[in-house]
Amino acid sequence: MKSSGRKHVEQPDRLIETAMRHVSEAVVITTTDLDLPGPKIVYVNEGFCRMTGYTAEEVIGKTPRIFQGPRTDRAELDRLRYHLSRGEPFDDGEVTNYRKDGSEYVLNWHIVPLRDEAGEITHWMAIQQDMTEPRRAQKALQESEARYRTVVGNAPVVLFALDGEGVFTLSEGKGLRALGLKPGEVVGRSIFEVYRDVPEILEHVRRALGGEEISATVQVGPLAFEGFYGPLRDEDGGVLGVIGVAADVTERQRAQERLHHQALHDPLTDLPNRTLFMDRLEHALSLATRHLRLVAVLFVDLDDFKVVNDSLGHEAGDTLLIAVAERLRSRLRPEATVARLGGDEFAIMIENIMVVSDASRVAQRIIEGLREPFIVEGRQISISPSIGIVAAASSRDRPKDLLRKADIAMYEAKAKGKARYEVFDPTMNAQALERLEVENDLRRAIGRGELRVHYQPKVLVSTGEIVGTEALVRWEHPERGLLSPAEFIPIAEETDLIVRIGRWVLAEACRQTREWQELYPSDPPLVVCVNVSGRQLLHPELVDDVGRVLQETGLEPGSLYLEITEGSLIEDELSTLATFRELKRLGVKLILDDFGTGYSSLSYLKRLPADFLKIDRSFVEGLGKDPKDEGIVSAVINLARVLGMEEIAEGVETAEQAAHLRKLGCRFAQGYLFSKPLPAEATGMLLATSAP
Repeated sequence: MKSSGRKHVEQPDRLIETAMRHVSEAVVITTTDLDLPGPKIVYVNEGFCRMTGYTAEEVIGKTPRIFQGPRTDRAELDRLRYHLSRGEPFDDGEVTNYRKDGSEYVLNWHIVPLRDEAGEITHWMAIQQDMTEPRRAQKALQESEARYRTVVGNAPVVLFALDGEGVFTLSEGKGLRALGLKPGEVVGRSIFEVYRDVPEILEHVRRALGGEEISATVQVGPLAFEGFYGPLRDEDGGVLGVIGVAADVTERQRAQERLHHQALHDPLTDLPNRTLFMDRLEHALSLATRHLRLVAVLFVDLDDFKVVNDSLGHEAGDTLLIAVAERLRSRLRPEATVARLGGDEFAIMIENIMVVSDASRVAQRIIEGLREPFIVEGRQISISPSIGIVAAASSRDRPKDLLRKADIAMYEAKAKGKARYEVFDPTMNAQALERLEVENDLRRAIGRGELRVHYQPKVLVSTGEIVGTEALVRWEHPERGLLSPAEFIPIAEETDLIVRIGRWVLAEACRQTREWQELYPSDPPLVVCVNVSGRQLLHPELVDDVGRVLQETGLEPGSLYLEITEGSLIEDELSTLATFRELKRLGVKLILDDFGTGYSSLSYLKRLPADFLKIDRSFVEGLGKDPKDEGIVSAVINLARVLGMEEIAEGVETAEQAAHLRKLGCRFAQGYLFSKPLPAEATGMLLATSAP
């Protein structure tokens, strides 16, 4: 429809005022021209100016295209023209226009014709409602709902709602999958039917329907859910149903169980640790009081375990500990508690026994069970336990006291030869305190210079000439006087003190011998023999220690003889032989001490690069009295010759013994017949008088 210009100019203000009184939204009034360039804006209200950012002066006389951007839908404009050409109101929902600053805004518009008294259309009035904020809020709500559904759909929770009869009206959440359900699957079904096998859930629902709020963890088969159940109320406070959320905490619960297990179990063997053992022992003692039964504690320590660590390494030691733990478990009743206290120490608790001898039989079974060799890294390792036993029948006996007493009894077993058990008796307390006192004093003695080296001469049997000495350690105790090795070396052997003492004796003996060589020269030079324990032999720094001492003292390697007792050799012969060969490469001599009292085989002896065999005093003592001893000594001498070694007889105390040794052809000997061990000063005087 096309209208005349006269009507544009003569637009009555009354129509505009009437329209504005009824419309509070943005209003735009245009002419009726539909042909290009289109209708002109003749009026805008303040609401329009606020919405678009334009002033009235900036838009009056312009076409509405000023608000339309390049992305305006052409089909939309065609529909607009069609309706306006027919004189019909036009309402096509929401469109996007552009403000003066170029920003977009969404509006809902309605266009109506304005007519004169004759009914002809004079203008078009567009009533526009800014929908930008409502649509932004609606979009935010939709995004929030989407996020909510994403979170709920993927979180390990179950959201549910029940009506007043316990019928599901809502069930959402990823946690449903763990239960084998799909979202909404149980809607319309009663929770009392769905979870009839889980009475805890039904009880929580009943309480929530009664108005309570409940938080609880429930086990549903293998799964654990931590849930909240709360009443859903109407405006008057009446309970309409239940709203709840349940989180799948199965993994968290398992993690907590793992942490709890780790806190109470040894990480290497998975046996109970000291804490759990003491807790079980306390509980067992309380039961023993009521049932009039005994509870026994066995303290198990592996003999010479450190030798395995030193020779094969800690990884092999750990492998052995795991194997020992498994064998202990397999040889005991399931109700017995086997724990690892640390290192190579284990504790065993046996309940419901009638007499201590029941525990003794268990201890003997353990000793026999561990006697069978273990295979570690392809090597055969033999290990034996020393076991202390204590029994109690009352909760008045404190667990820590029982464990201490079993520990004391175990040390008594070690002192009596190892690979055995001992039952605690009160006299052991004093012995244990004395042992602890000796150990503490011995640690201080090294630093205080209380150790001494005495020397026993080694002579040629044929002439009695002194050709060397054996270095023997003594302890000048400030209160107890001079102590023999038997009073402190066994304690040193059980600790690392033997390594420290051995280093000191080696250095002192080499220094003193080098000094005597300069004072009393001979050909060949005077030699010194130094004892090396099994623990020292397998210490990784032994060879380096020997090399360093020789260099620092200036003693020729051929003047140093290292004595190793046959009993200190272990089953791991590869490590022992390797150490022997390294010492031989330094140039030192090796003596196999106490030959005939240990367990080394002839095949092993053949591979051992020793230079001397030392005939044990137990065989020398019977010379002239027992033909068997004479036969043994003769056999050892012949064996040494066959193996390319020389022999030394120890413990020679009588001229008759010396005469028999000369008759058998023994070259070297030592013993009280020639001299007892003497301090360095007295030994020096003896060397001076015997020097050529």
